[in-house]
Amino acid sequence: MHNRNIYRRATDFVELAKAYPELENHLIPSPSSSSLKTIDFKNEESQRCLTKALLYRDFGVDVVLPEDRLCPPVPNRLNYVLWIQDIMREHPSSSVCGIDIGTGASAIYPLLACKLEHDWSFVATELDDASFQLAESNISRNHLGNRVRVLQAHPGQSILFPLNTYPDESFSFTMCNPPFYASLDEVTLSAEGKAMDPNAVKNNHLSWLLLTQTKGLHWCAC
Repeated sequence: MHNRNIYRRATDFVELAKAYPELENHLIPSPSSSSLKTIDFKNEESQRCLTKALLYRDFGVDVVLPEDRLCPPVPNRLNYVLWIQDIMREHPSSSVCGIDIGTGASAIYPLLACKLEHDWSFVATELDDASFQLAESNISRNHLGNRVRVLQAHPGQSILFPLNTYPDESFSFTMCNPPFYASLDEVTLSAEGKAMDPNAVKNNHLSWLLLTQTKGLHWCAC
């Protein structure tokens, strides 16, 4: 984990619940100690509540996370933003604007990055209709509409179509949410090796998985 990641230390769930009371209903005794609390990480509702609690307490971010969309774990999403932050610090610029490809319903990367870096801006793209609308809503509810533009992608469009949409604008970096898979079978096999259920693929809703014909990118579970 990145050395600036605030989640390098174990989360005190009791203290977190004090800052976000809704989490209290999801606390259970920790297997390691009866005096400690945790959540059931296989319970999707508890996962969503934890993500909302961490974003709210640690970043002042308020998000809506629907049941049928990906619930992004905050620690590893923060890791990605911190790595990009490192690169930008190595190559300082007076203006930093990133492209988030497939931002998802939560729009978590632009939200985290804009909270960490107050002079950054984003163009975020999303293919799925419902996720696009939710991403717009999450950006708006956090009053970042002046710094994050959410664009709807369309099948057959270039993955970096914002470069054509804004030809006179300079972009500092692009990011997207890995992993990438060659087929749905690989998604399933990957999920079998994880402790938590594959909550990125829910209710047979697959229209937001990106399929391209390039050699580099295929199915993108994001």
